[in-house]
Amino acid sequence: MRVRTDDRRQAILDVATEMFREVGYARASMAAISARIGGSKGTLYGYFKSKEEL
Repeated sequence: MRVRTDDRRQAILDVATEMFREVGYARASMAAISARIGGSKGTLYGYFKSKEEL
């Protein structure tokens, strides 16, 4: 298992914030966020349990 780094977590937060601003919170799905990051939804959920937590 890879170590979850603070840098990766911050990168996810940055992308999610950008998407929330672009399309709104309701329309920004975890799938879309993970696609923009270039990872899987499973990886995203490894860092954040839900969109609300994100």
